[in-house]
Amino acid sequence: MRFRIGIMLLCVLATAARGQEGRPQHAQGKDVSFLVNAVPAFQFDTKLDGGSEFSVTRFLFQFDLSKRIDGTRDLGISLFYDSEDYDFRGATSFAGPSPWNTVHRIGFGIPFVQRLESDWRLVFTPSAEISRESGAGWANALEYGAVLSAGKRVGDTLTLGIGAGVFYRLEEVNAFPYLVVDWRITERLRLANPLRAGPTGPAGLELVCAVSDGWDLGVGGAYRSIRFRLDDEGVAPDGVGEVRAIPAWFRLSHRRGPVTLDAYAGAVLGGRLSVEDERGGSPASANYDPAPFAALRIQGRF
Repeated sequence: MRFRIGIMLLCVLATAARGQEGRPQHAQGKDVSFLVNAVPAFQFDTKLDGGSEFSVTRFLFQFDLSKRIDGTRDLGISLFYDSEDYDFRGATSFAGPSPWNTVHRIGFGIPFVQRLESDWRLVFTPSAEISRESGAGWANALEYGAVLSAGKRVGDTLTLGIGAGVFYRLEEVNAFPYLVVDWRITERLRLANPLRAGPTGPAGLELVCAVSDGWDLGVGGAYRSIRFRLDDEGVAPDGVGEVRAIPAWFRLSHRRGPVTLDAYAGAVLGGRLSVEDERGGSPASANYDPAPFAALRIQGRF
């Protein structure tokens, strides 16, 4: 709540001082566009139930290509690699001294966009990924599914809609709904989905203020869930590990030409780790305390 009050106040002050809207443009007018993201992030030490602690060092790389087929359709491909290195200290109460070590996720999505009459926009994105701990097999670490959303432009400042995702994620099927929101509340203030809906969860919400030319402030949150195949030597050989949490963040962004730098600071709330055996049964789990995190995103649009 303090973050939201702060950003609203800064937005009011900036609106009084400067008069240029700062929303980034997404390669408008181009038949082919590219996006590259590189994100180092660190989740600081936090306590698990039972007294042990852990931290996480993460690196994400993403490459997107989008091709305009005609005036109403776009087709693209998105490739990503995500590495998360977990550092456990002390024996966990649910899975011994170290439930897992480094988790790798590599995958792709194929977004298809169809613009219809009456300002409707449909987006269908099938995707697949390999999600595994170092040393785990590749063949039994495949996750796949799709997201479908429909949004309608309501006036000049508001797009609303609904979407849903269905994914097979290592011995279980997950389905979730989510809201599609893009609301330009004022010339400088905007509420929108900051993330892509996919295997890790819905798209979240973020309130963003363009404080001056090239500078944005944002506050947001989302639900995330990651499942991955464990190796054959740990507490649950060839089983499944899962991390669930609600990250909430404050963001400061600066754009210069095609490059944007985003600095994030926030906390992971409602965190939970769990381990299942090879057949998806007998899960053991533990909650963990709110964990502060920091991240830097370097993004280029061409």
